[in-house]
Amino acid sequence: MKYNLPIYSNGDIVDRTDLHLTHPQIQELLDAVCACVDNGEIETLKEVAIDLWIADAPTDTHNGYGCTDDAQPASVNYTIPAECHSDDYVVELKFDARRYFEQASDLVLQELWECDFGGYYPADNVAEFFQKTSTEAMFDYLLHKNRNCDVTGEITGFECRVDSDAAKLWIQKNRPNLFKSLDKD
Repeated sequence: MKYNLPIYSNGDIVDRTDLHLTHPQIQELLDAVCACVDNGEIETLKEVAIDLWIADAPTDTHNGYGCTDDAQPASVNYTIPAECHSDDYVVELKFDARRYFEQASDLVLQELWECDFGGYYPADNVAEFFQKTSTEAMFDYLLHKNRNCDVTGEITGFECRVDSDAAKLWIQKNRPNLFKSLDKD
């Protein structure tokens, strides 16, 4: 997979570089970052922020958000862009939330609509749904980052946002009755 990483100088992003990593390499990188923070070798996590997003994914095997396991079947050619990030912005991911919407109940989609598709628990559930696939790197990071939270008392969480326009269009197309009951504009 191809990841685009920021290059920092004096706390500001000055450039970006592409890095090709396999999933085991991502885990090794996260382990190394956490070890450096634990040892005090890195003062702030911003020094090694990992801005993960998939660039130039082949369209025949990827859905445009870099997740082969979430690739769209030929019969459904519609994506619902979503992003999640750790609260400290060390890990930021973009992914396709379509599979979550396909399996979600009308009540779950209504709760997402009511929180404007982000910033609250209904949206966090979207990221959690993909924690073994698209958002695994973020949850792996949080597991490592928070492993000493009993000592420090500081827990790093995450936030998820789903593109509201795309989500509403998907609901309108696939759940028209729900859309009619929710769309008050």
